[in-house]
Amino acid sequence: MSTKRFTLLLLLTPTAPLVSAVGYARVQNSCYFPVFLWGDQFNTTLPMIISATSEWDEKMTNDLYTGGRTLKIGLEAGPQTRPDLGKPQTNFAYFLDGDKVLYSLGDLYGDPFTGHKLILRSPDKNCRVIEWAAGVNPRGSEMQSCGSESDVILELCAA
Repeated sequence: MSTKRFTLLLLLTPTAPLVSAVGYARVQNSCYFPVFLWGDQFNTTLPMIISATSEWDEKMTNDLYTGGRTLKIGLEAGPQTRPDLGKPQTNFAYFLDGDKVLYSLGDLYGDPFTGHKLILRSPDKNCRVIEWAAGVNPRGSEMQSCGSESDVILELCAA
């Protein structure tokens, strides 16, 4: 086969995109009070204060050290750039796996949003919802998946 024909064949061969589209992880604070948000231990851009009726988001990515990402949300700030150890926090975790994003919701050290509805959802109607009607996990660990291009939104104090 000549070099010209080989080059043309390579140009016409379908290839997978080098970078697939990914969505955003969003925390929507519909509460009447501010909340504190921290990322994984290697994320230096956080903590953030999300004011009442405000939101924060990040383009989804996997952490180079831990794999997935965990966004920690609490009602109390620690003395440094981390959640106060031992204080209740809600964890919104996600992991990009090829053309999917896996996401989950969990609490650590207690339930900071007791009495306030939490919903982890996507605008993509094909994605499953995780809902805590009373702000407390009604069952054991639950993980859902969606297309990696979909946004995943944790709404605090949902209506």
